[in-house]
Parts: sequence; C-alpha cells; structure tokens
Amino acid sequence: MDRGTLIKLSIAGLALAGAAVIAWRSLGSSAGGGDDAEKYDETRTRWLCLEAACRREFTLSTAELGAFYRDHEDQNPACPACEKQNTARASRCASCERFYVPRHEPPPPGQRPKPPSCPNCGKPVR
Repeated sequence: MDRGTLIKLSIAGLALAGAAVIAWRSLGSSAGGGDDAEKYDETRTRWLCLEAACRREFTLSTAELGAFYRDHEDQNPACPACEKQNTARASRCASCERFYVPRHEPPPPGQRPKPPSCPNCGKPVR
C-alpha cells in the first residue's frame, strides 16, 4: 500500500470514529431516560416542591406544562411525590446541580446588591 492510500484510510477511519462518538453521545443522553436525564434536559421546565417534608425536584416538558395551564390557568402543577400544589418554578445551580427558587430581594437603602447565591451550596449563580 502506498503512503497516499494509507493517509486517506487513516483520515477516513478517524472521521468514522468521530461520527460514532457523536452518535453515541447524542443517543446516550436520550436513551438513558429516567429522572436524571430529564432533570438535566435544558428544554424542560424545572420545579421544586416547597413542602418542608418533601422538597422534591421535578421537571415538566413545555407541552406538559401547556396542557396543565389550559385546564388550571392560575395554579402551579402538583408535586409528583406528595401531590400538593405548593410548588414553584426553579433554577438549577451549576455547581451543586440542585434546584433552587431564585430570590430577588432588594438591597437595604444605600447598599449595593449582593450577587445571587445558591441556597443549597452558597456558591454564586448567574
């Protein structure tokens, strides 16, 4: 085999391996299913149960949330664990990956606002 053919075969093999890795990663995240895959899916809405005994983190797709709001315009969805509607939209901390309800408290007069932080781990959030 000459050198040019060997180079072309090497490049084709690397391209094929790269395509296989991309396919595996894209299928792997959706094929895993379960709560963890849904919990970190950026296209889903995040919710946190505010009941002290529950504090369940859950997600809803925009289609599920839209269907819920068509029938329950002024209510929040019920927690799947305790079935109470004491829930709130949440954000996910990039550091500890837990859900939290963002608090927007104005600073005392004459003071600068503090950067928001995660109530779970205390690290700054954006």
